Amino acid sequence: MSDNLQLSDPTLRHQQERPGRLLAGSFNPASSEPTLCTEEVARCVPTTDMVSFYLAASQSENTRKAYASDLQHFYIWGGTIPSSAETLAEYLAESATILAVSTLKRRIAAIAWAHRHHGHDDPTKSELVRKLMRGIERHHGFRPSQAQPLLLRDIENISLHCGRGLQGLRDVALLLLGYFGAFRASELTGLNIEDCIFERTGLLVHLGRSKTDQRAKGRWVRIPSGREPSCPVRATRKWLISLGRTDGPLFPSITRSGLIREAGITARSLSRIIAMRASDAGINTTGLSSHSLRAGYVTEALWAGMDPALVARQTGHSTVEMVMRYLRDRPSPRA
Repeated sequence: MSDNLQLSDPTLRHQQERPGRLLAGSFNPASSEPTLCTEEVARCVPTTDMVSFYLAASQSENTRKAYASDLQHFYIWGGTIPSSAETLAEYLAESATILAVSTLKRRIAAIAWAHRHHGHDDPTKSELVRKLMRGIERHHGFRPSQAQPLLLRDIENISLHCGRGLQGLRDVALLLLGYFGAFRASELTGLNIEDCIFERTGLLVHLGRSKTDQRAKGRWVRIPSGREPSCPVRATRKWLISLGRTDGPLFPSITRSGLIREAGITARSLSRIIAMRASDAGINTTGLSSHSLRAGYVTEALWAGMDPALVARQTGHSTVEMVMRYLRDRPSPRA
């Protein structure tokens, strides 16, 4: 079984991963941070923590080094494991003047891991630290315009309002596959029927050239079967049966009269479909775009404690730092 099989489902309903599992992943430090070799990390990080890192077999070597580097920074500052919320807040406040918000979030993830791993209460979950980070983000965090994530509960709600016509079947498959595949809009709208291989345990989707694969080597994304009403594999199969084609765009454009066109939908039309379907389901459409499916998957995967490196492998991100930019506070329920 391919390792990717576990990557496509961050929710507690589907995933094999558990909340609070060891976060891990390849990491490319920002150029503004010092590069640390293993020997330097070993000298600065307490031996017990280094042993813990290297006993954690589920973590990649790059992740162990990255998290050791993050903890090293905390230890050199004067932090300890365990740490109080007040001490952590002081560390973050001082670091906020020299580190990017995304870097601070990665430091928090490493400190949280160390506390969980050693059986201590996690100070990163305290209201003090949460409020502090919100203040740091508002004051220091330049954030590019982010798409509002479309969460799985939203997609399940939308699927109940799509109907059983051609457009409805297409749109349910489109949203579920886009979410669980964590595809970029260009990847999702560029899929052909020939790119899909159904297996006993799920669906294999082949991607050609993408944003981080300019040599067009391509990659395979595995989509596992799930439970109704949120199984992307069943939704895609049901749509293809109704479509009645064996090649061409997986998600062709459909006219209002129900005529299926030869051309596939575009990223712009994907945004319109998401907004229209969300509105029909009574979901607030503010901030929703063609990127909302990908943002929803990554956001919920991180909330569920999925290894950021595994998330990056599913999404095709080149670094874990890019994945961590999706980390948001849990919002209040949508109106």
